[in-house]
Amino acid sequence: MPRYFFHVRDGTMAPDWNGLELANLGDARLVANRFAGDLLKELKQFPESGNWSLVVTDGQGLNLFTLLVASIDAAVLPPPSDPRRHNESGSTE
Repeated sequence: MPRYFFHVRDGTMAPDWNGLELANLGDARLVANRFAGDLLKELKQFPESGNWSLVVTDGQGLNLFTLLVASIDAAVLPPPSDPRRHNESGSTE
């Protein structure tokens, strides 16, 4: 069975030196999703960089896929006005 490695990158690299033997790439994607979910549950604060990734490689170090997790701050905007409260001229009823 092939071995897959799950490296966490959050400004620095936390390499996975052991990896897991899994049947196929589909199983590696499932493990990556679960691992990312477990990491999110354990976070007390999102990384300062605003994002982190889980890079999955094979036994030769080839990047197979990257799971990117990002937090993007957005400005607080007022809720949109209710179009039912305006007539066609734009004034409120």
